[in-house]
Amino acid sequence: MRRLEESIEILEDYLEKTYDVDILYEFGEGNTFSSNENYNDKLITINTRHKPKIRLYCMLHEAGHAILRASKEKHCSRFPSLSKKKQTIAHRVDVVREEIIAWEEGFDLSVKLKMGLDRKDWNNYNKKHIFDYIRWSFDPKEYMKTIYS
Repeated sequence: MRRLEESIEILEDYLEKTYDVDILYEFGEGNTFSSNENYNDKLITINTRHKPKIRLYCMLHEAGHAILRASKEKHCSRFPSLSKKKQTIAHRVDVVREEIIAWEEGFDLSVKLKMGLDRKDWNNYNKKHIFDYIRWSFDPKEYMKTIYS
């Protein structure tokens, strides 16, 4: 496995050159991928409170979102309910689908960039996050109460 810092630098460079994604590191912020409605102005925010391995895992996951959203047309076709404002069941299912696929895209990217990640460790880390999205999709209001109570 490459040094974590080296893998992070390689990933940053790849995302900037391939997907025109900016990376922002902030202490205490959530790990997110965002873009405007035209899928421009792409930004990944990474919480610096995490250890380097977790920062790398989170950045790879958010990179998975960047890959999935590289084309607005393809993304809207693949996840048609995400463009709707209401949180219907279909919308929540598409959110969960995108989250799962973003984890897989992130791992595939790590392989492409020859990072040598441990698949078992990766899977153990992402399962908790995937399960959180499944819990959220069942009852978003109740899930938010458990987080902020």
